[in-house]
Amino acid sequence: MSPLNTDPRSVDPKELDKRISYDEIQDRWSFKDDNDHYEYNTVLNKWISMDNIDSSNHQESLIELKKRKLQQMKEEKLAKKKQRINTGVYVSNLPLDCDSVELNQLFSKYGVISQDLLTNKPRIKRYVNSNGQFKGDALIVYLKPESVDLAIQMLDDAPIRVGDNSNRIKVEKAQFKPENDTDDTSTPKERRVLDDKERELVKKRLRQLNSRIENWQGDDDNNVNLKWQKTMVLKRAFTLDELKEDPEVLQDIEEDIMEECGKFGKVEKIIVFDLEEEGVVLVRFTEPDSTTKCIEKMDGRYFAGQKLSATRYNGEHFNKSHDNNSSTQLATDSHEPDDNERLQHFIATS
Repeated sequence: MSPLNTDPRSVDPKELDKRISYDEIQDRWSFKDDNDHYEYNTVLNKWISMDNIDSSNHQESLIELKKRKLQQMKEEKLAKKKQRINTGVYVSNLPLDCDSVELNQLFSKYGVISQDLLTNKPRIKRYVNSNGQFKGDALIVYLKPESVDLAIQMLDDAPIRVGDNSNRIKVEKAQFKPENDTDDTSTPKERRVLDDKERELVKKRLRQLNSRIENWQGDDDNNVNLKWQKTMVLKRAFTLDELKEDPEVLQDIEEDIMEECGKFGKVEKIIVFDLEEEGVVLVRFTEPDSTTKCIEKMDGRYFAGQKLSATRYNGEHFNKSHDNNSSTQLATDSHEPDDNERLQHFIATS
């Protein structure tokens, strides 16, 4: 008798031996004649005699079935561990004098950083060499996976310190080694059993972390990170020669950019930096999605004979002359003083 590892619904009864039938209730194939009774075991991939329920074949079937089930459960558990959600970012090219406090202040703007539930310290690991000296790379673990994407979007290839473009950091998703992926010579780490006091402390801090997640709106800079997301940096929108020839062209530049950018959403503010050789204009929308769409369309596009560069704002400082009143603000009626300090921090103002 041949194995029957096939869907019973696809089998033509006319092609079967008349002694073979399929029991829909028991979900199994059966073979019966005047002398023998067999059932097909899909685990062992063979026919098992049912004449003696305590036969060695039947016992072998049960033992093998249990082994297979246990193995399947182990594999499923292992697969779940491998699919663990990644909430860590790996940061490299950091200044050698950068400490955990500075990293915490910067990266907490984009999400709640996880904490060691026993020490209550943020999960920030600075990697050191054999001499204990910082190597310039670190691991930051967030509580939410969404924070990983936001941190990468806002900080990758950005200066860690505003105004210092000499140190642009690299931010990427952390790559974790699976727990079972160890060397043959390595010794598995035993987890320390927590006592009652430690367990209560862990529960308390978990509640505190969950509360922080619910109430999180950024660090002390409040919604600076959100305003960065809503702001586009447009370069090569004009040349300094154009401005020298006709200072009034600034108004035309603003109007042209307003018309084009307004196609992607409501524009909140436009500022032309007339002292920047790269012809920099900042455009802030009321919604981050509008900024994203505008960047996709404007980057690489030609404007007044020049190829534009459109990126999201990441904290750079641009220069503007004091007598340049070119600052269109649409979402507020307040009047702000026109100086470089205001321009440096205009993203954080309302």
